[in-house]
Amino acid sequence: MRRYKKVSPLTTEAREDLERITRESPDFIHRRRAQAILFSHQGITIPQMEKLLEVDRDTISRWIDL
Repeated sequence: MRRYKKVSPLTTEAREDLERITRESPDFIHRRRAQAILFSHQGITIPQMEKLLEVDRDTISRWIDL
């Protein structure tokens, strides 16, 4: 069985901060990284995120390495 990388559990405060970043950050890359971290927290796998975010696996993997 293949193991997938995912973020450590997020605190409520961290999750709220990431949600705010996805809505308000003027930087597109910051918004996408925040979204990837939230997706990982929700149990979405890297292969699924690759399709949703149209970003390669290595980039997503770096993003969720907190």
